[in-house]
Amino acid sequence: MSGFTNVAGFAPPTSIAGFMGLLQTASFRGVPFKVIAAQTKKGRRQAIHEYAVAPEASMQAFTIAGLSGISSMQQAQVSAALTTLFLQKDSPLATTSIEQSDCAAAITAIGGLPSFAITAPSSWPITSAAGFLFTLGTVTYS
Repeated sequence: MSGFTNVAGFAPPTSIAGFMGLLQTASFRGVPFKVIAAQTKKGRRQAIHEYAVAPEASMQAFTIAGLSGISSMQQAQVSAALTTLFLQKDSPLATTSIEQSDCAAAITAIGGLPSFAITAPSSWPITSAAGFLFTLGTVTYS
């Protein structure tokens, strides 16, 4: 994480808990993500310059069989459940893996849905590398 070097007054965290405490919520065009804010004094007038060090998105699309007849409200709940799972499990500090059973459990927790099967992605677990965070892509219902 070269973005952390030479920033006055900022020491990189030594644990995931320490890192997560530094994250601030931000969004761009309605897509939420987490950022680290740092500031330093530079220039002749010692103006404060702020820098956001944000991880890159690791887009993940899903195809879910058996839920083609659910309402748009239930589809929104499925998307929210998967997004919440990503926020709870993922960390940009290291490679993160999420199992199919984790995704199925998040969807099942909504309640009132018919039985379903997650058919895509086709290989599990899904992973995001260090410096990346899972972002929900297109969810297709078949």
